[in-house]
Parts: sequence; C-alpha cells; structure tokens
Amino acid sequence: MGKKRQNTSQAKPSGQPVQVTAPGPAISVRLTKGERIFIWGMTILAAFLILCNLGNTYLWSDEAHTALLGKTILSHGVPKGTDGFNSYSVDPSGSNSDMDKSGTWIVTPWLPYYLVAPLTLLPTQDTEWLLRLPFALFGIFTVPLVYFLSRRFFGRETAIVSVVFLVLCVPFLLYSRQCRYYSMAMFFSVWLVLGYDKFLKNEKGWLPHVFLSQLFLFHTNYMIWAGLGAGIALHFFLMAFDKKRLENAFFVAVYAAFFHLPWIFMFATKASRDVASAGKFAENLRNFLIGINNHLLPLGFLLTALTFVWFSRKKSSGPPAKSAALLAILMATNLAAVCFSTGYFFRYLVGVIPAVLILAAFLWMKIFKRQKAAGIIIAALLIGTNLFALPVESFFKLTVWDDGGQPLFRFQLWNYLYEITHEYRGPIRGIVDYLRINARDGQKVAIPYGDLPLKYYLPKLRIVGGMTGENLTKEAAAEADWIILRHYTMLAVKEVSDYILANVNMDDYEKVEIDFPDYTFENIPEPEMHLFRTATDMQKVLILKKR
Repeated sequence: MGKKRQNTSQAKPSGQPVQVTAPGPAISVRLTKGERIFIWGMTILAAFLILCNLGNTYLWSDEAHTALLGKTILSHGVPKGTDGFNSYSVDPSGSNSDMDKSGTWIVTPWLPYYLVAPLTLLPTQDTEWLLRLPFALFGIFTVPLVYFLSRRFFGRETAIVSVVFLVLCVPFLLYSRQCRYYSMAMFFSVWLVLGYDKFLKNEKGWLPHVFLSQLFLFHTNYMIWAGLGAGIALHFFLMAFDKKRLENAFFVAVYAAFFHLPWIFMFATKASRDVASAGKFAENLRNFLIGINNHLLPLGFLLTALTFVWFSRKKSSGPPAKSAALLAILMATNLAAVCFSTGYFFRYLVGVIPAVLILAAFLWMKIFKRQKAAGIIIAALLIGTNLFALPVESFFKLTVWDDGGQPLFRFQLWNYLYEITHEYRGPIRGIVDYLRINARDGQKVAIPYGDLPLKYYLPKLRIVGGMTGENLTKEAAAEADWIILRHYTMLAVKEVSDYILANVNMDDYEKVEIDFPDYTFENIPEPEMHLFRTATDMQKVLILKKR
C-alpha cells in the first residue's frame, strides 16, 4: 500500500502559519523602464506639491497638540497631558478624561507623537516645515505604494490613472502637509491592503507585510485600523474564504490581538464614553456621505461611470471586479466605523482616500475605454473642479460646519496652487508674533480658542481657557495680563468667551487690534473650512492688554 497522503492544511507542531496553495499565479512585480520613470516623476511632482511652502502657516490647534505631546516624551518617555505648567488636555469640561491619574495620555495612539518628539528640541520659530516634514514624507511615499497596489488589482493603465488622481487630489495634499497622523494613516492603510492581497495570493513574505502594517496603523489611529480590519475580515469570509487560508488568518488575528490588547483596554475607557448614539450615527452617516461626494468621489461621476459599465454589457466577475469589490467593502466598513464617532470630521476618512481614488480610477477606465474623448473631459472636470459634486452639494448641506463662505463652483486645485506659492497670514501667527515681543515670561494669557498653539510657541507664558478646561475662576482668567477675545470660535469653548465677557472689567485693559484676520483656525485642513488665501473680509484679531 502506498503512503498515506499528508494533510498539508494541518497546523505545524510549532503553531506557526502554514503554507497553502495559491489560488493563481501572482502578478509580476517587475516594472518596465517606462513605469519606473513614471513613478519617479509622479513622486517628485507629489514632493513638490506637498513640500512647497510647507512652513507657510503656523501650527493650528491639532498640529500644536501633536508637537506638545511629543515634547513631553523627551522628559517622561511617554506622552503626558501636561508639562506641569500648562495643561495639554482637550477636554473642555475640565475633568482631564483624556489622561490617566499619572497624567499619561490615553485617548489616541502614540506613534505620531514619537515621530515628532525629537524635532520639538528645535526652536519654535520658523521650524514649522521641519515639524511637518516627517509626515509629508509619508504622504510622498504613499504615491509609489498606490501605484503598486493599483497595478496588482487592475493593471498598469489603471495604476497610472490612480496615481494621477492621488497626486492631484487636494484633500490628499492638504492632509499630507500636517504635523498630524493623517499621512501615516494613508501610508499604512495602503500597505495593509497590499499585504492582504499578498496573503490572498499566498506570496512569499506576506506575513511581515500584514503584521507590521496593521501594527503601525493601530498605533497611528485605532479607529481607521478597526474600519479597515473589519473590511478585510468581511471580504475574506464573504468573497475569499478558503479553509487552508483560514488557519493563517487565525494566527495573524491572534498575534495582533496579543500585541494590541493592553492598548485596547487603555483606549477603551475614554472611547466607550464617546460612542455615538443611534441618532448621532445617522447624522454622521449623512454628513460623511455628503463629504465624500463633495471632496472625494462625487455622486455625479459615480453614476456616470456606472452608466458606462452598464452599457458595456460585459460580465465583470474576474479579478478586477473582485478587487473593486474589496475597495468598496473597505470604504463601507471604514465609513461605518467613523460614524460611531461623536461628530463629523472629514479627516476620519483619510485611511481610505487612496483606496477610493484607486476605485475611481478603475471606474474612469470603464469610461475611457468606451469613449476616450468623454473620458478625458470627465477626468479634467473631476480633477480640476467640483462640477460632479454640485447636484448633491447644492441641495444637501452638512449639519455641523459652515462652508467658510466658499463659492458653490470651485477650482480647488488652482486654489491649492495659489496657496503654496503665496504668503498666508493667520490669527495664530499674528497673536504669537505680537506676544513674543510684548509679553513677559510668567504672564497669564486667557483665550477661548487657540490656546494649544500658544502653549507650544510661548511655553513660558501661563495659558488658560479654551480647549484645556481650566477652572476659569480659580485661575483668575478675568484678571489675566492678556485676554484675547476671538470673534470666531468653536461652540465647544463658547462658555470661555461668555465667562470673560461677563467678568472682565474692560476699563482695566487697553485694546490692541492687530492686522491679522480672526479666523477660528490658523488653517485647518478640513476641506469645508480650509482657506487657500488670507481672509480679507473678517474682523481683525483683538488683544486686551492689562494697563
């Protein structure tokens, strides 16, 4: 009798992942000379668009917060919510729920803070571009990664279009220019999907790609990690299930849980209190769908592309269609994950920006292959204007943010080019520059919003109020040496303005108006609120100086 055939799907005694038979030949990773030239060219173009005038604006609130937490790492080894002099909490209630009893930061993952920590040793003046540089590099290196992923899914032509869409996507460029986690999330998300595709094709070396990318993504933003992880799991069980691959998937999940569980427990205390209610979830879903239409994948373009797909009358059940389904699932699960947050911020979707643009390129190719002239016109309108977004954008409005007075029909890429080639004068720049000259160490400043940038730029001043939730009465905010009453501020900190107005004796202060527009933010990257040029139709910043 012959030897009994060994069951290769059984686990090895060591408990290590086992090899399985690939479902088909892996796509060659060998690039042609033309491809290499294209990738280098587009990466250089992305570098120019992202790095040009990178230090044009002072840090806005979230950027300053990243730098402040990074700075505490140099003293304590872990990010702290205070330096012992000023608070870095972002809990306006004053309960400091974003740190534990020892002051350690427990709300968001720490990797971005470690990335920026060494750079906080530099002087705070004229070094904004250096603080943003590591994050900008992640944005730049996302470009070739997107090419490799799109090429594996849909071939060279679609990969070329995907990269063009990415490099000329204004939200991608804006988020890549921030001292914040956004570009890291994009890079690690693309890397994770790339690793998952290697896993499905059983390519050598898939395990470190999957494990490391999800590890770094978790420690960059756990909400995006959860959204993409759920999408990958859903796709695997619905569209790529294989008993032989299930064992490997199980081991990866166990290893990931082992590494993440302590951190999940740490984050869960605060995150569980911030989960949206059913009504808030529905409102968030509405807002995110409007945001996707307005800034990423317009409904007008989507319907146009699907119409071309319908009339092509070709059955699409092969690898490209399955890859498109994967991207759609990742978009859907990430959308569901962010809707559990307490509010709408378009930046919560940064993890799927590359995936959505790859999907858009795939759909555009359906148009181009059927009607080349129409495809070229549609691409130009899609990249350069918001024409396809107008039907939805003009009828449905976000329930949370004002559009900042932006015109309904916009040329955002042109506006972006203007921004990176011109000076921008924001309120934080004006306030910081004025106080650097006129304030003395140890003096107290009360400000409703913008306190975090001031704490970064002016660490020897005592800054109270705003997002950090100090007890205004205990801190004698109404008697501060400097009071900055913002004309435009956030609703969450309006009570600080109300307190100051109700308790300050204006006769004790000299009013100083500086020639900087008092926009709420220095310049937030959120597409609805971003200003591409210095505002000329806003009130000026008003500073009260104690006589």
